[in-house]
Amino acid sequence: MRQTVQSERSIKNFLPFYSARKNIPHPNIHFNDGPVVENPGDGQPIKVRFMLGDHCEYETQLGPGEWAKADKKFAAVWKIEISDCDGAHLYNHIFDTAQKKVRINIDSRSLGDTLAWIPQIEAYKKAHRDTKVFVCHFWPTLGFESEYPELYFIDPGQQLDDCYATY
Repeated sequence: MRQTVQSERSIKNFLPFYSARKNIPHPNIHFNDGPVVENPGDGQPIKVRFMLGDHCEYETQLGPGEWAKADKKFAAVWKIEISDCDGAHLYNHIFDTAQKKVRINIDSRSLGDTLAWIPQIEAYKKAHRDTKVFVCHFWPTLGFESEYPELYFIDPGQQLDDCYATY
């Protein structure tokens, strides 16, 4: 079945995008601390639906400069539906980490927790080959970089620009 809606699956989510129908700026969409939609300050009001499968987890209307997020923060294939205030469908965004940055925080200072989580993060990276995975942990002197060359290790508190998702 062919979809007739526009799907945004690239880094374009961080660039201004205008709907061909109504000249409405594309909202910023990311998955840092759960799925988030931000309506640009110069935009028109929009309706947003956060979907997991066929179930709507949350829906709201956003005015210019407003944002919304769903309560659930786990990794899932979210679908975010955007429409104008009249209910006319504008576009969908489907969660996809390809060609994007993902940050995984190991918030425990326990060495055992860190050692246990690194192989799981490596498995995530193998399942998402086109994703740049950044790992934040409290043990920078352990030398994980040589054992896990496909992962990028950063220090706690280090900022990561254009991060698509954080876990």
